[in-house]
Amino acid sequence: MDTEKTNGANEVGDESNPVGRGLRSPGYTSTTIKEALEKTKKLRDYGPARKPIAIDAALKVLGYSPRSGGGMQLVASMKKYGFLEDSGSTDTRAVRVSDLANSILLDARPSSPERDSLIRKAALTPKLNAEIRERWPHGLPDDSTIRYWLASERAFNEKYIPAYLKALRETFEYAKLDSAPDTGDDSDEAEFEDQNIADHIDDRQENQKQNRRAETSVREFLFPLIGGVAVLRVPHPMGPENYNLLKAIIDATRAALIGPQTPPNPLEPMSPYSDEAVASRRAREFKE
Repeated sequence: MDTEKTNGANEVGDESNPVGRGLRSPGYTSTTIKEALEKTKKLRDYGPARKPIAIDAALKVLGYSPRSGGGMQLVASMKKYGFLEDSGSTDTRAVRVSDLANSILLDARPSSPERDSLIRKAALTPKLNAEIRERWPHGLPDDSTIRYWLASERAFNEKYIPAYLKALRETFEYAKLDSAPDTGDDSDEAEFEDQNIADHIDDRQENQKQNRRAETSVREFLFPLIGGVAVLRVPHPMGPENYNLLKAIIDATRAALIGPQTPPNPLEPMSPYSDEAVASRRAREFKE
């Protein structure tokens, strides 16, 4: 839940904090999706590994001072589009660029149905945007119609309606949601195709994350032996419990690993790694 506050204005996304003249506005975005993406790119460039960034550091990257009302409002809008994830609270709060935003920013192709689909998904992630799209699926009506509905049906503080309407129209235009969808079977097919594309991208992202986890959690070690090499693939770091378990397994399978042995030939030199040689060295060390 967003907790960002602006100077004397509603919390962006808070439906339970009446202010002003007693009216309360539903959760809404005060920033266009285009601006939110541009700001998200700044945070992504600041931390390419997409690790969590402390909120004060993030605000500085975005051009705001710590705990700035405008900066916190911007972060709230970026979260509502699904571009940021946050963790912690108060002094320990941090934000991180989401997989959704990263997929959009990575796709720099001039024409990309996959990117367009993800942008439409982000534009309708804020609940109020999705509600308006559902109410007027064939395109936004004039401002007066939306303004009346927001004030009468959604208890939206009239003071903030103009700014929201401006951001809404620019967002729908950028996401190509500002016009009526095609009628007939084509619209159903296009909608189905968009969903398939989004599902495919979600599956691909999940597979990539699983592959990254596999690559970073398993390491391969090579141990040179007489006449060959031992290959060991283990979780890394494996910890003392797994290490001791591995040793116990190797000891338990010693006979199978060594295989059948022939009696030693007294005329041939003894291998320094044979059981007899090892036992002899240990005996000498004990006597010394």
